[in-house]
Amino acid sequence: GSGVVLGTTNGGTTWKAQSIPSKVSSLFGIACSSATICKAVGYGSAGGVALGTTNGGATWKAQIIPSAVASLYGIACPSATTCEAVGQISTGGGVVLGTINGGTTWRSQSIPHTSASLSDVACASRTACEAVGVNSAFSNGVALGTTNGGTKWQAQSIPSGFFPLDGIACPSATTCKAVGSSSTGGVVLGTNNGGATWKFQSIPTGVADLNGIACASSATC
Repeated sequence: GSGVVLGTTNGGTTWKAQSIPSKVSSLFGIACSSATICKAVGYGSAGGVALGTTNGGATWKAQIIPSAVASLYGIACPSATTCEAVGQISTGGGVVLGTINGGTTWRSQSIPHTSASLSDVACASRTACEAVGVNSAFSNGVALGTTNGGTKWQAQSIPSGFFPLDGIACPSATTCKAVGSSSTGGVVLGTNNGGATWKFQSIPTGVADLNGIACASSATC
């Protein structure tokens, strides 16, 4: 199969397929900093893929990323020029890529060697971001945080007993919610202090895996 991008300009009344470069197998994440500027990530025949458009999807172009990246699963773009993307490298282990020029150049950022893969990232600003995934032992989720635009990422302490964390949303620099799964079903974690502490949040019973989350405000998700 091949990756696909759909776009709408009328609130979803009509969706149209947009043309993307060939050899893109799957796309997992997308972020739009405006109505015309978007980035999408995934993987293709040669490894990880990052695509960009500056005209609302009329044309998508492949962007050059480090060759060691096997796949990218999530992306956040707090501005038209600044984005963070997360995924996995070909030898195993999580990876974070950053750009400050709209994707003209993507560079690997230094992260703690605690993750087997990173699945999602959220940025409340150009400097404050959180990334989640599964740890290197495949025994628990993992959360990483940066307060300086990716210059330094730090591992954060999260409750044990579940893996992986698949999605995250950060409506502010201090407030984030992350979702994933455990042996007993879906799980939601929350932090109100920028990741210094993460706590389980109560959800209805019978919920299986949770894969994504969005928050319109610190109170509403």
